[in-house]
Amino acid sequence: MCNSSKGNTHFLLTRSRRDQNFRIQPDALYLWSDSEIVLEWLRAHPSTWTTFVANRVALIQDATKSGIWRHVPCRQNPADVISRGAYVDELLTSFWFAGPAFLLKPCDQWPANKLCSVPEEDVEERRKQTTTLAAEVKKNSFIEWLEGRSDYVRTQKRVAHFLCIFRRIKGRHDKLPPLTTTMLDEALIRIAFCLQKHYFNNEYNALKRDGVVPSTSKVKCLSVFIESCYGVDILRVGGRLKNAKLPYDEKHPILLPGESNFVRSYIRYVHEKHMHVGTQALMAIMRQRFWIVNARKVVRS
Repeated sequence: MCNSSKGNTHFLLTRSRRDQNFRIQPDALYLWSDSEIVLEWLRAHPSTWTTFVANRVALIQDATKSGIWRHVPCRQNPADVISRGAYVDELLTSFWFAGPAFLLKPCDQWPANKLCSVPEEDVEERRKQTTTLAAEVKKNSFIEWLEGRSDYVRTQKRVAHFLCIFRRIKGRHDKLPPLTTTMLDEALIRIAFCLQKHYFNNEYNALKRDGVVPSTSKVKCLSVFIESCYGVDILRVGGRLKNAKLPYDEKHPILLPGESNFVRSYIRYVHEKHMHVGTQALMAIMRQRFWIVNARKVVRS
């Protein structure tokens, strides 16, 4: 018997068994696990899984070539008696020493293996299949400049200065005004607009054309809509919070791409500003205004 979990499988297998130095050779070698997911891993070739799991699957498969893996229900697994903790008197009255009662019965009366009973989404660590495509990508000089910056505050101020200079050239101002919170906020909105046009261009165009995002979009479930702000159309997240008594930005946060380097610099800024809070708290703070795609994965990285 062995005690197994998704990321770790503990089993006892001596070298004498591997070298077949037993005085009595068994007719068959049965190995038991209470984890259906681990058994699913062991049924497939190691290359099916990610490196961490593949290495361990290969080791176990090599060490148990002549073995037959079977499933044992958790309540009948003697390994659980120790792994979950037991007093001496409990241990003496448990089936730890003798094993489960079904082992004394014929093989056809043993617990059946539940083949393919684990949902596909629950079998984690599957190696992702990748396809390389060559395509000509039109470069956006502003996005290239923006994504090359690592300081969120300085980048925001630089864009605000750009807007002031642009308006002075257009004759809206005689001289460069000092930066205000409104100017900095507008700079941030326009940065978000440029990022959305670059990373969510298909969704943006579909909303403009049809009023809905494509069914294949990764933000399909977010009820995304377009709203004008500071003269640009930005993507906001919809949903059931529209009737909640919350600030508008919190009910409908602005959509941002998690893969953007600028967005990552913003996450670092918020993380440091709030004294390195945990993942959940950091996500809650950011979602008061922005909805970052795959935020949890980005924050943890």
